Amino acid sequence: MAVNAGRCKWERPLEHVGRITGTASCRWRDPQTAPTSPAVPVGGKFDLTSGLVEITYRSGARVILEGPCVYETDSRAVATSPSAS
Repeated sequence: MAVNAGRCKWERPLEHVGRITGTASCRWRDPQTAPTSPAVPVGGKFDLTSGLVEITYRSGARVILEGPCVYETDSRAVATSPSAS
């Protein structure tokens, strides 16, 4: 909760930044870490060895991942790809 000039504003953390809206022939580096839900959480990591994944963010932005790649959602507005292959 944040207090601003005598007013209370409840801040609920955003758990999901978007959804997986498409996939094609995905192979994951570790099948145990493959997404089990279409929801993309803050801090989610996608470690794709081959195939395609489309993520649609709440803002409407779309990202298409093509393996091999590693992609992480760091926050509501930031995502990184530490290794572009």
